[in-house]
Amino acid sequence: MWIQDVWTSGIDWNLPGNGGPNCAKYSSPQRQVLEFIAGTTLALISLLVGISLHSYPSPIRLPFTKVSTLKLKITYLLLVSMSVTYLAEAGYKIYTYQAIFIANPCHCLCLVQMFILYRWYNQQVNNGNSKEPDMMLIYTFRIHLFFLHGPLMAVVFPVTNTLFLPGEVATYWIEHVLLLGIPIWCLKSTDLTVPSKTKWLDYLGWGLMAYGIWGLFHFIFLQPLATLTYANLNSILCPAITDPFRGKNYRSYGIVHQFFITLVFGCVSNFIGNEEKVMLD
Repeated sequence: MWIQDVWTSGIDWNLPGNGGPNCAKYSSPQRQVLEFIAGTTLALISLLVGISLHSYPSPIRLPFTKVSTLKLKITYLLLVSMSVTYLAEAGYKIYTYQAIFIANPCHCLCLVQMFILYRWYNQQVNNGNSKEPDMMLIYTFRIHLFFLHGPLMAVVFPVTNTLFLPGEVATYWIEHVLLLGIPIWCLKSTDLTVPSKTKWLDYLGWGLMAYGIWGLFHFIFLQPLATLTYANLNSILCPAITDPFRGKNYRSYGIVHQFFITLVFGCVSNFIGNEEKVMLD
């Protein structure tokens, strides 16, 4: 059936890093199980500790401040640009019968940023009529800042050897520029805030929550999906051709370096952004 074929039937298993039976056998089954247990355990512990350490955003809404028309137009333009880029990426994957790769983290981050832009834009257009802050928007925005090392790594170590259609490589670069540029716009031009810059336990809590979600996404969602389909989703089965940690231990190294780079990148985002202002009685 076409619906079944569209997911993986077009994947060229001979291209390095794409996946396939040999890629799936890169690590022994025993090692995959051990790394799955280690990665999932660390991610779950990080998530639970992060939830207990982080400070909840203030439930008190500050007086609404009208945003300039120019900022609203730019935000809307960014939302449209990201939506068109995501649809182009999805279209390429469907056209080439490789739709499974739309589950890769950067494509999922596109959806997250589309949600953030739409939610904030809609809030401003409605003049902030809600009596309470949008907690879902605040949590989504703050946590996703810790995930931006993903798009950055895709820029520093690009994997474009599997992209052949006209405009496909250009779309790859446009997507990742938007993924890194939109958060900067939100941090500098909107009222979206970052965790406390002075309370390091609060910052650590948000970072640990983010790492927990990032780790569980990879080991609970991506790894089983990749194992069943042989598609090398975000290099979960075998290392990318540009991976500086290539070797049998690449996933073990990944568990460690992703932990630290998640916290570091969140720290950089924190430095750029503005802290939450609480209205005192």
